[in-house]
Amino acid sequence: PPSNSIPPDPAGARGDRMSATQLTVKVPKGLAGGDKMQVEHAGHLFNVTVPPGLAPGDDFIVAVPVAPPPAAPPPGYGEGGAGG
Repeated sequence: PPSNSIPPDPAGARGDRMSATQLTVKVPKGLAGGDKMQVEHAGHLFNVTVPPGLAPGDDFIVAVPVAPPPAAPPPGYGEGGAGG
């Protein structure tokens, strides 16, 4: 029989409503693998965990969500044409 099963997506990226961007982050002095830290991107703070085995000065990649662009108003909105 044909294999219709879809392997699970480890990234959990089933829906494309929320996209993500990848940032390169340097482990700050005083932190190591397993420690939590905050990363700032586009004016937002994100809580991330330093991957195991890293030491201060090491770089690692984190994926942070990107806010979708603001929705445009529907056509005709604000033109005073409908419902007067």
